[in-house]
Amino acid sequence: DNSPLPIYATYNPTDSLLTIFTPAKNIEIEDASYMFFEFHALRSIDFGNFRVNERTTNMTCMFQSCISLPALDVSNWNTGKVQVLTAAFQDCANMTELDLNNWDVSNVKEAIQIFNRCNKLETLKISSWNPVSLADGTTMFQSCTSLKELDLSGWNTASLSKTAGM
Repeated sequence: DNSPLPIYATYNPTDSLLTIFTPAKNIEIEDASYMFFEFHALRSIDFGNFRVNERTTNMTCMFQSCISLPALDVSNWNTGKVQVLTAAFQDCANMTELDLNNWDVSNVKEAIQIFNRCNKLETLKISSWNPVSLADGTTMFQSCTSLKELDLSGWNTASLSKTAGM
């Protein structure tokens, strides 16, 4: 049965919490782009049983401009098929830490501005990434002025051709 399954969300303005829920055990979503785009007041997300998974290919601007969000737990997402991460976390201006070490980014071709203007981001864990297919990393880390450390020494950047402002 290929009929669409409902995804529900509730927002509690008192604590700025977005809760996502669905009757399905697993949600398979191919395009997660713009899902939380410009949720300015959002301070927390309870993903419930929602996960980026083996069908997801696009996460463009997924959390862009979530300016009040201090952190996210997306470490258990299956990102192995994702090809586009462009601006996924751009303008998350109050995010202080993000652990993406478990993400498989081997199929990502574009990560343009992925962390651009995350100017309070102090800890970004991406050292285990293998961006072997990444061609465009333009302004990936631009204006990440609070980063204390960024270890990219293990990255395979053989395909990387666009790095302006990286």
